[in-house]
Amino acid sequence: MDIPSSELAAKGIHHAIGSTYNAPQATLMATLVKGILSGNLDWNYVLAGAFLALVMELCGVRALSFAIGVYLPLSTTLPIFCGGAIRGAVNHFKKKRGETAGKEGEEDLEKGNLFATGLVAGGSLMGVLFAFLNIPEKVKELIGRLSAEKFLVGAMGDTGYYILGVVFFAVMGFALFRTGMSKEETVNADFESKRF
Repeated sequence: MDIPSSELAAKGIHHAIGSTYNAPQATLMATLVKGILSGNLDWNYVLAGAFLALVMELCGVRALSFAIGVYLPLSTTLPIFCGGAIRGAVNHFKKKRGETAGKEGEEDLEKGNLFATGLVAGGSLMGVLFAFLNIPEKVKELIGRLSAEKFLVGAMGDTGYYILGVVFFAVMGFALFRTGMSKEETVNADFESKRF
């Protein structure tokens, strides 16, 4: 027997599958654990996702990549798509230049991949750092006073502030492209010298 979502919400059980949250993986795992332990997991969504993943695998599409696009909100997946597009452009232009991909298993050591990994790791670490800094109220107020957001919004308006963000994102994307297009010999040579 299926229990309506409103009835579950009244009991304090909130299923977050398909909703937008700041920590989607943690929310998904918490939802699954709570649902299984309470015996009120909405299996319709779980089974639909499992069959969708099976169909994608049968069509030759990697289910994990597809599932990330299905589950995560567009605000999260758009930067992932942009990174993939930059990677595709780098590979295309390198093939035109006649460069080969190098030895198998070494593509993780390419400058573009290392730079992109550093961006992801740096963003994650700063997110964790700011989460901890926002716990004490005094530090939170100090960060609020140091923030340039109010000044920039006041000077440029909301639209200008958003355009500035897009410009910074484009500059970062261009830097990633340039890094990916640079020659790879130095990185691989440095790695080989440190390995032995």
